[in-house]
Amino acid sequence: MAKALSMLVMPTIIVTLFCVSWVFEKYDLFDKESANNRLVDEIDEIRVAEAKDKIVIYCPYSWNILLRLDAEPSRWEGIELESRRIFKPSVKAAGSYLKIGMAEYNTDVLIIGQS
Repeated sequence: MAKALSMLVMPTIIVTLFCVSWVFEKYDLFDKESANNRLVDEIDEIRVAEAKDKIVIYCPYSWNILLRLDAEPSRWEGIELESRRIFKPSVKAAGSYLKIGMAEYNTDVLIIGQS
């Protein structure tokens, strides 16, 4: 039983590591730094990081997000992590903030903004 379980867990770990590696390489996120202070409503589950000319938001479920940004990134892309689907997030200026609308998926998502 334990051997069968470990055989199931190992491919999942490999796929997860591949996905993380792919995201870091595709978006050049090796120099990211925490930027949770960019969140207007500090929500523990949501994480924000900045890297060069990018901002990355991790959200474990669908939620409206308000950010404080000096300059608005021009290109936005989302990745639904469960099935690795790429989507276009809803991003709009809301006064002096940037509002990222709820994703279509109620699972873990990464939202990446690039200048």
